[in-house]
Amino acid sequence: LNNFVEQEEFLFQPVLITTTSVIETTQTNLAAPVFNPNNRVGEPSDVNFIFDLLADLDADTYDTIMIYSDTFGAEVPVVPATSVQGDTRTYTISKWAELQPMLLQGAAAGFQAQFTNWKNQPYVIPGGVKWYIYVWKDHNIIQKIDFDFTAEVDPHPLVPTPTLVTGNDKIRAVTELDFTFTPYNDIPPGGTIEINIDPDYMTIGPKCDITGLVGAYCTIQSDGDETNSDPKSVLVTATQGYTAGSSIKIVVSSRNPPTGGNTDPFELTTYWPTGEIIDQDLNYAVINIDASATYNVFDLVSLEQKRFKTCGGNPGPMKIKYRLRNGLTYPNDFITITLPPEFGQPLGFPVIDETRELLCYFKYSDVYNLKTHRCDMNGQDIIFYAPEEKDFLANEYIELTITSRGADTVYQDGIVVPAVPGDYFVRVTTSNNLEEAYLIARIEPCPFNNFLAESAVWESGEKTLFNFYAQTTSTMPSSGNGGRIVVEIPTHNEIIATFDPDLGTGIGVSSSELFGCGSVCTNCPGTNALNPDTGTHMECTMLTADAQTWGDSTVIFTSNIQQINIGSDFNFQLARIPNAVGVGWPYFYHIRIRTQQRQADGSYIDLNDHWAYFLVPAQYVANGLAVGGGTGFFAFTNNQVNQGSEVRKNYQAGDTVDLLDVGDYIIYEWDPRDVELPNRITCEEYVDNIDRTAAWCASMRDGSWMNMQLTIKYPLPWTFRLYGYRQPHYRVNGGFTIREYHVRQHRIIGIYDHNGQNVNRDIYVVMQTPSNTNDAATEFKYQIGVVPQTNIVQVKYFRLWMPDIFINPHDCTIRRGLVPQDVNDPTKPVVCQITTSGGYHMFEFYDFYYNGDGWFIFDITITNPAAPQLTPAWQATSYDNYLVDLTRTIDSRGNADGQTWVGILPITNYFRVFRNTISHENRRAAEGEWAEVHVRVQTKNAVPPNSGRVEVWLPTEFDIPNGGDIICEIGHDYHDDLEGQSCSISADRKIYMNTDPVHGIPANTCSLIRSTTENSIGGNNGF
Repeated sequence: LNNFVEQEEFLFQPVLITTTSVIETTQTNLAAPVFNPNNRVGEPSDVNFIFDLLADLDADTYDTIMIYSDTFGAEVPVVPATSVQGDTRTYTISKWAELQPMLLQGAAAGFQAQFTNWKNQPYVIPGGVKWYIYVWKDHNIIQKIDFDFTAEVDPHPLVPTPTLVTGNDKIRAVTELDFTFTPYNDIPPGGTIEINIDPDYMTIGPKCDITGLVGAYCTIQSDGDETNSDPKSVLVTATQGYTAGSSIKIVVSSRNPPTGGNTDPFELTTYWPTGEIIDQDLNYAVINIDASATYNVFDLVSLEQKRFKTCGGNPGPMKIKYRLRNGLTYPNDFITITLPPEFGQPLGFPVIDETRELLCYFKYSDVYNLKTHRCDMNGQDIIFYAPEEKDFLANEYIELTITSRGADTVYQDGIVVPAVPGDYFVRVTTSNNLEEAYLIARIEPCPFNNFLAESAVWESGEKTLFNFYAQTTSTMPSSGNGGRIVVEIPTHNEIIATFDPDLGTGIGVSSSELFGCGSVCTNCPGTNALNPDTGTHMECTMLTADAQTWGDSTVIFTSNIQQINIGSDFNFQLARIPNAVGVGWPYFYHIRIRTQQRQADGSYIDLNDHWAYFLVPAQYVANGLAVGGGTGFFAFTNNQVNQGSEVRKNYQAGDTVDLLDVGDYIIYEWDPRDVELPNRITCEEYVDNIDRTAAWCASMRDGSWMNMQLTIKYPLPWTFRLYGYRQPHYRVNGGFTIREYHVRQHRIIGIYDHNGQNVNRDIYVVMQTPSNTNDAATEFKYQIGVVPQTNIVQVKYFRLWMPDIFINPHDCTIRRGLVPQDVNDPTKPVVCQITTSGGYHMFEFYDFYYNGDGWFIFDITITNPAAPQLTPAWQATSYDNYLVDLTRTIDSRGNADGQTWVGILPITNYFRVFRNTISHENRRAAEGEWAEVHVRVQTKNAVPPNSGRVEVWLPTEFDIPNGGDIICEIGHDYHDDLEGQSCSISADRKIYMNTDPVHGIPANTCSLIRSTTENSIGGNNGF
């Protein structure tokens, strides 16, 4: 014990174990310990705990002073706390520390337990900390002492002295505040840094750059109203925490106060994730604002784009409306507009010649379109002079329009705006230096190019497909953070209610669930569909509106998707949306669709924003067509549950399909919706066995819809083929229906039903006993192996039926393959329940997570039948639910095998028995003997040479050889030619055998697998 200074923190709750029934003495409310020289968060200090020690504590024994608190007030420092009296240990998680004497500590009044380098509490604990001491003597607690609450710890100041730099100290100036500082203590992941700023600052943000923290993000409190003194702060969340020792730099944009003098002190505080203070500086810095600038603020009413919305890095006219407090006159007075660096000059500028010029037009209350004699652009400054015809008069509203003439590209005149939507500061000053103003230029997201939106079906009450065609104006997403498509569907058009808030799903208002969506993309990386950045398929989530009222919309958004390149045409579709019930005016719909870029902090900004006006300008009375029977040949190439299949539909001469023409829709609808459609669908249309591939296909996976739009008129007969379809993961009892809609010019012209039935896959049972003879009427512990063919996590319940010629099954124990739903709760194991009726013992397994690796094993103790025999077969079924709907079976087999021989088979021994030999029946190795492992297997699939592998996992009761050369065979004939066979044995009793370049295991053939060793230590070859 003398060599141990600090132990592992394996105790998560304070536990005292003692044989003492009564503590001899208790002292309460002793004077609280004092921390010297400072009582500050995280700072090492000297501290003494003073109390009356009633008995000697011997050196180098289990005699111990244990110090404990309810709210732990100490940490394990880099350099552990020490004591001249003995060894110390600190358990942060368990909230206690120990002092184990290495010198005799004699009983004394006013005894002091002394500590040096005691690292104080990790954050401010309001009201201080209450300490307790337990004194242990000869394995017994002889004293319990509690102390008064310590003085509340102080936050630790920042070190070294922090700095604050401002780019411009003039009143009302747009500038940046640069905070550089070093916290004294660590900040755990999720902790925060808060900077409080003088509320007289006119605005803070939106810029906020962080250096020195990984993955951190900003939240700025500032209402943006420059006329009031609202609270202003910057909150930085350290998502991955901070380790003390390095500096942090935070730079935020701001606009200085409108008056001069010293600001209120800036305040900086670091916080624990749960809100407790760690480090703090309430007098971080003060800035003296220079009042020598004599600018008056003149009115800037707006900055906007004229005629059309300019966005996405494109050029366009700008318009400003302003009012001066002091007039400006021709010819020398001018106004300067300073644009942020994200803005650009007109295309082809700064060259100015007879073909290019910057144009500035003014609109007064009495004069329109008055052009100034001089309008220049120098870098980011636009400078325009008072026109000759009319001065800029004080207190008169003037409207200015700025554009260009002669840009390099036709119809691309004007100022180039930022490519990224957002708010940007614009500064305006006058040539007489008397006035200055700032405004925010708000650059909106672009509408799409080549946009088209339609509803496939306009009939009242019918289900429809929303189909959007668009071209992006920028690459989305432009970074690795991801992006998404968002569609807003208003539930009311301001005149009448339109769409149900839950779009006919039945989940109600203010709810969410997955929703059917699909896509086609002509220039998306690697595919013809929009793909998620993680996972196998794009998912859409629906958030239903709170009510069916004007202003309430249901929102559908995709998962984060991979890039859509700039200028790419893409298609996005939504499935199974029921039209409102009603006809004609005012049944019109406005639908909004946006693309969004995900930011590092998890928020999204719009890149494209488009309204689809009058998506359905009116509705028709539904045709009320009767559902026709399936026409033509409709089939799957694989009907088994959860299996991929090709879908084929043959359209024949005489079908109503010969009405279909270019632009018509064919929509397939699956019920139930548990069909798994692929994210990317491949459709082929064969005419005379030649693939024409002349249609766009999109699957809407979570809506179980597939849409195809014809681009040519097919001669009959022709065949449609769909690839990537997967059958429902369970057997649909009674079969399922695939409904086929034919749609032309927004009306349904045909409805046809096709019936399908998927089937269960097999499941097998294997019985194994450790006995050589497996005697009749004898109790054994069997191992039962269950081998499902469908290995998916949707498996929730197994039923096995064992013939009741076996007697009294009990002690059912899961050995592998089924995992408890909560592995941290030992009171909720996997349930194995046994009941007997109808000639079978039924085993039920539930409350598990199935890892889907192909099999599971359980032990069961049973008594064999009374007579030797080959036992009857088992039955077995798996389900995707527990006792909710037992028609939803996955794998099922009435003859699941599981047969075994009970009793020794009578085999005549035709061999002459010589001395020192034993017959075949008794040649198996006895208990404790070393022997070869032989396994006979008959695999359903071939194991290939060279790349195949067999693993034999031995139970822990077996021993493994020590040293020697391992020998193994896989599938050899007559045990010859063992060259090239690679084998190994692991410490956990697993034998790994790789096939050699020649021999594999053929399918459906009984093959031998053998393993042993040569030259092992002690002659113990084998296992």
